Amino acid sequence: MPPLPRRGIIGLPPHHSTGPEQRESEIPVAVSWTTELRRAFAALRAGEPARVAFADRGDRVGEVGREFNRLADALAQKGADGFSREQAHALRNRLAGILAVLHLLRVTTDVSPEEGETLARIVAEAKELDTQLRTG
Repeated sequence: MPPLPRRGIIGLPPHHSTGPEQRESEIPVAVSWTTELRRAFAALRAGEPARVAFADRGDRVGEVGREFNRLADALAQKGADGFSREQAHALRNRLAGILAVLHLLRVTTDVSPEEGETLARIVAEAKELDTQLRTG
């Protein structure tokens, strides 16, 4: 089995250094794309910026990553008055597209029980974000 690719901390590329010494919790470790996405959705729900590094993949997982990063960029554009109704609707549509592809991946791809559980958590995080967008 080939070694897992190095992944960066959410929002930081794998080669990013936080200074002369990195704290142990900031040392990049290999994580699955599902774990990275779950953490990124949790960050968005908390109002924090987030990006995923797997967006450079050339498959459906990469499509999810690119769409997630576009969603995160759009959420970062929130003004002092929040989102207009139209903006929130567009964000929720983007989120629905991500959820649709995640469902497709879950039913058409061999995923481990751990990945399946993580995907279920991602869907729950995404639905919570959808609720936040709906309620303003």
